[in-house]
Amino acid sequence: MVKRIIMALVGLAFLGSIVALSRVTAEEKGKDVIVLKSAKAGDVTLSHKKHTEEYKIKCTDCHHKTKEEETPKACSSCHDPKEKKDEAMILKDAFHGQCKGCHTKVNKEQGKKAPDKKCKECHVKKQ
Repeated sequence: MVKRIIMALVGLAFLGSIVALSRVTAEEKGKDVIVLKSAKAGDVTLSHKKHTEEYKIKCTDCHHKTKEEETPKACSSCHDPKEKKDEAMILKDAFHGQCKGCHTKVNKEQGKKAPDKKCKECHVKKQ
């Protein structure tokens, strides 16, 4: 009887560790869809999942100050929305440089059509 209880507890512990590990893995990949709020130009919605899984972009390509083993922080943790602080440019300029720059590079090198020129290609105003 004691042996069965021990086996059951070991089994539950094993299942619990699988559930916990899957939760951590999902959190590490980030949100599937990210909405970057913009009061003037309109919000930018992007698929984090598509960028990481389909396009094979590494976390450190966008989260440039993050080490491989670290969980990335939000861009706004370094880039202030209103003013340049230390060496970090304002948030809008960081996004435009990072996103548009990458899209322009991909378009040129791979013949893709990632949005990089017209504001409305990425920014969508609420109706």
